[in-house]
Amino acid sequence: MRHFMKILAVLAAIQLAVASASAQQTVEPEKRAVIIKLMQMTGASDIGLQFGDMIVGQMIPMMKRQNPEWPDRVFEIISEVIHDTFEANVTDMIEQLIPLYDRHFTVSELNDMITFYQTPTGQKAISTMPTILQESSAAGQAWSQKITPIAIQRLQQRLKEEGLEGFQ
Repeated sequence: MRHFMKILAVLAAIQLAVASASAQQTVEPEKRAVIIKLMQMTGASDIGLQFGDMIVGQMIPMMKRQNPEWPDRVFEIISEVIHDTFEANVTDMIEQLIPLYDRHFTVSELNDMITFYQTPTGQKAISTMPTILQESSAAGQAWSQKITPIAIQRLQQRLKEEGLEGFQ
């Protein structure tokens, strides 16, 4: 029962992470169709699945460390259920993104993007963007690890100069 409660707690945390923060907005049908076409063309509709996979990728190793006695099958089931749940509900995520595109782009701009993404360069951008985002995330983490000690050193020096060493 204790294990089941931990799994429920994890699933509740995931639910909070993906809950809608705002009410649905009405988007003109013509613009909505253009937005959906762009999202399909660029793979934006896959974001929900990628988000679910990212959550699983971060959560499972942590859960394994905290619960080394759990059999591997438990973690496989957790991964499958989360993936299947995100996949079954990806339409809800798309509905939340449509108002964002509506707010930030005109129909003309959306059509310009569609035209671009139909070019060889646009197709390359679509196919390489997930890799670029993944690699840039890793580069950002490495950069952060590199500069964090520098920032800490500077902070300690500044607090010392201000006579606030006790707040380090």
